Amino acid sequence: MKGITMKFDFNNRENVNNFRVNHQISQDNDFHNQYKFSKSREEARYKRLKRLLANFALILAELLVIILIAFYFVSPLNRISSVSVRGNRTILASSMIRNMNAKPGDSVFRLMAHTSRFKKYAFEQNAQLKSIHVRIHKWNHVNVKMSEYPVIAYLSRHNHYYAVTNNGRTAYQCTKVNQAYPILVNFKASQKLRSFVKTYRQLPNSVKPDIDKIVYSPTNIDPDRIHVYMSDGNQIYANYKNWQRKMKYYSAISKSMKKRGTINMELGVYSKAFRH
Repeated sequence: MKGITMKFDFNNRENVNNFRVNHQISQDNDFHNQYKFSKSREEARYKRLKRLLANFALILAELLVIILIAFYFVSPLNRISSVSVRGNRTILASSMIRNMNAKPGDSVFRLMAHTSRFKKYAFEQNAQLKSIHVRIHKWNHVNVKMSEYPVIAYLSRHNHYYAVTNNGRTAYQCTKVNQAYPILVNFKASQKLRSFVKTYRQLPNSVKPDIDKIVYSPTNIDPDRIHVYMSDGNQIYANYKNWQRKMKYYSAISKSMKKRGTINMELGVYSKAFRH
């Protein structure tokens, strides 16, 4: 009986120890689970707070932008302070500003919104206009920078003279002409004029100042013939599609002539004195 009792007591103590271990493990697991749950809840709350702050910052930024835009529209920064035009040679600055419809006190924003339309109108009204740029400097100072095609001749039409630019277009009407440029006569078709200007630009610079007048005078044999009047009294007949290659010899031919006369460059090159 004593042996049995001792065995029973031993087993009982072992069961008690196992219970204590299991209970401790259970407590540890409960504590760990509670810790994980608490940590997860803190992380979720942090993420939620972070999203709220981000949304608030976005709304605040949008509101600030709206306030700044509204302030700009009513502030002096949106009012044109000055308008300057540079690069113009024949186009009047006052005319350009008037066409742009921009004057001190007008809205800068409205001007920039209509810049494309203004540029299109400027090119339509000024054949000599090559480029134009509108820039805003220091918030409300408007700078207009342009460039023009140079004038190379004057077209005579109906007793009036019109400037011809080196892109082959007829520009503005002139009250007086620059004697350094030739007078063009009988160039009625715009395409003929552009084709002629293309070869005229290739002439030697030493020859151009000596040309007084160029008359388009086609024949059945040569529909591209021109009659050129030189400042030294000589006259030239040539085909304007290839005359630029032959005019480089003009100076030598003129010096070899004993009297003023005509020089034919249509096929070959030969000269003869005027008959008196």
